[in-house]
Amino acid sequence: MDVRISVENRDEIGELAQTINELAKSLKNYENLRRDFIANTTHELRTPISIIKFLFYNRRIG
Repeated sequence: MDVRISVENRDEIGELAQTINELAKSLKNYENLRRDFIANTTHELRTPISIIKFLFYNRRIG
């Protein structure tokens, strides 16, 4: 997503190249948002899952 098309003309092909560059920028932004969401969600769920595992393990032993 880091590759950009060189925009040299202001005709239809130049507009297409500019639009493709904007699309690539948007896709990179959405990929970063997705990655951050997954990282944050994983982090937030880790603690409750650890507590549930701990309680379950202690009930089995006790």
